[in-house]
Amino acid sequence: MKSKKLQRLAATGIFAAASAVLSQISFTIPMTSVPFSLGIMAAFLSGALLPEYYALLSQLIFISLGAAGIPVFSQFRGGLSVIVGPTGGYILGYLLIAFFVSLTARHFKKRLWLSLSVSMVATLFADYALGTVWFVIQTNTSPAAALLTCVVPFIIPDMIKIFVCINFSLALKKALEKSGLSVLN
Repeated sequence: MKSKKLQRLAATGIFAAASAVLSQISFTIPMTSVPFSLGIMAAFLSGALLPEYYALLSQLIFISLGAAGIPVFSQFRGGLSVIVGPTGGYILGYLLIAFFVSLTARHFKKRLWLSLSVSMVATLFADYALGTVWFVIQTNTSPAAALLTCVVPFIIPDMIKIFVCINFSLALKKALEKSGLSVLN
């Protein structure tokens, strides 16, 4: 029991670190102020592989480190100004992604590929909604302009990220279970 909790805590830290590392693989798309990064993949993966509390905690640690000024956000940015800035809503959405993907993975184990697909797409669009509303408020931009700037250019790349995350998480889960190191439930 203690060993499983320790494994989950270690995995939580690994996913927080993965969020920081994957966020650095980024660039800004011309004519948009929102950076394209792989950081969201760690939120999807933590949700797919960890119980809800630990998945949520991994992203909370990542966001807290960034808010404290450690440059873990895309393009080596850090500080509370990033969270309260125009793209902060998208980063806060990682909490929703991790928690609800994990919740879905736990409840629908028998149809895991389908449940992960639905939950990752649904939480991605919830992240888009939260982030876009936040962006509109912060920049006084129209919702249509915000969607064209902050969502439309990212839909196809984010769907590719989801496809990669689903398949990678299922392969990793299988390998972890085979080795006896499964951290999911």
